[in-house]
Amino acid sequence: MLLSDEIPSEFWDKFESECIYYASKYKREMADKQINVCLIGNMEPRTEGTLIGNIKTAKLHLPARAAYQNLTELRKKFPNLLELVAEYQLKDEYFDTKEIPNNILSNFLLSDNALRFLFSQQLTRANSLNYVLLPLYVSVPITMGGFLLQNVFSKIIGLNLAFACFSVLTIFAIYTASKVFYEYYECALDTQVFSLGEDYVKGAAEYWESSMRMGAYIRSRLGDKVKHIWHKSGDLTSHYIPYSQRQKRLREWIKMNAKSLDTIARGSVGARTGGRIALPFYARFETKEEAYEYCKMHLEPFMFLNNPVCVIWDSPVGQEIISTLVLTPKAKRFLIARDLYANDSAMNVIARGYHWGLWSLFASVSTLVIGRMAKSVRYSFGRFMVVYTLCNIVAFFGSREMFNSYRYLNDHHGDFESARRSMQHCEGGKEYYTKMLKRNRLLTLIHGKSGLTTPIGDVIGLDTPIFGRYDSLRDAVAEEEEIAPAVQGDDF
Repeated sequence: MLLSDEIPSEFWDKFESECIYYASKYKREMADKQINVCLIGNMEPRTEGTLIGNIKTAKLHLPARAAYQNLTELRKKFPNLLELVAEYQLKDEYFDTKEIPNNILSNFLLSDNALRFLFSQQLTRANSLNYVLLPLYVSVPITMGGFLLQNVFSKIIGLNLAFACFSVLTIFAIYTASKVFYEYYECALDTQVFSLGEDYVKGAAEYWESSMRMGAYIRSRLGDKVKHIWHKSGDLTSHYIPYSQRQKRLREWIKMNAKSLDTIARGSVGARTGGRIALPFYARFETKEEAYEYCKMHLEPFMFLNNPVCVIWDSPVGQEIISTLVLTPKAKRFLIARDLYANDSAMNVIARGYHWGLWSLFASVSTLVIGRMAKSVRYSFGRFMVVYTLCNIVAFFGSREMFNSYRYLNDHHGDFESARRSMQHCEGGKEYYTKMLKRNRLLTLIHGKSGLTTPIGDVIGLDTPIFGRYDSLRDAVAEEEEIAPAVQGDDF
């Protein structure tokens, strides 16, 4: 690994430590790869090159402020605060760092967790070819599509006019699509780093908060002169994905993952790419005391169906809710077996795309058939677009309902197969769903908002109703009781 001479040794030690942790976490060999690190006067990092394949060389451009956690060293190295953002060409202004109070300047420095997030984010980017090949992913299909459309419309409006129009449209489409794809990729990259652990989630929040504080300070001093770079809140509007949007994605990720009331699964254990199954946050609790301490520290307020519910955990109702968060070993065995069975098919990976492909094929064929049938009348381009749009709307809703039906059957398959493993699993399943229904009733009662759950505690609008899953376990028990005499054999 190569290191810029300008980077302090403490910063290098932290970076090297993070590289070792990253390599052990993802089981990747880093010894034969070359990483160049340099500091830049920018708010956001960027990475050039990739560590994948035969290249094995990447250059990480990190914000200069990331290298300093000591105010004295920062003031000595950067007497002008705007040198930390030199790439924004603010040469005519001067903010003396010695005149900035310590309590303000310290807000611009990055914590250890923020540094870990920053390092892992860029290492993850360097270990992916997607960022390098993204321009090809976007430009090649759009250019080919533009060329085909140009050939079609050149017969109608002429070659020169068609070339001019579709050249402009192609450039605009590539620019727009690139912006959308880069935004999507950046969010996916953040999410991948979040999954490394709670320290990285905290680090992301601290990194963006520090960046916004620095942006807000510079904007307050320079005013509308830098409004194209920073919002008054400190949001980096010049970047293709502002901090506020990334913070919003972080909050959504925390709600969905950290405090989920049921399992979240991605991928499939039966596919080559594997699957990831995140158990509910309360699966860690062994006693009511553990659950109580966690609830007091992290669940005030309790997020229930995206609605904050203020629960007094010392009250009788609060203790009842805590009791529903503590699962017995039987319930945990059922939960794990259920999730493995429900996500054992490789079809889980392609189910959504598979159903959309079938229904979009239906839309195309239907449009073609209607066009053939309409030969007797004038079938203009406008009518074609109306028919094609209507068929695609039908395809969208049809594919969504088919996918929801697939998930419904798959969920019941997981419940049924898990319950059939043993009576312990079956009793654990009934306990799990009984506690879930009870918890939903209590939280709805405290919140006081109607339309969230049914009187029994089932979540309204859920694809697979909770009570239906509980009821399917009784069917599994009845089937086991029917075949029990045959399993035991005759007595003579």
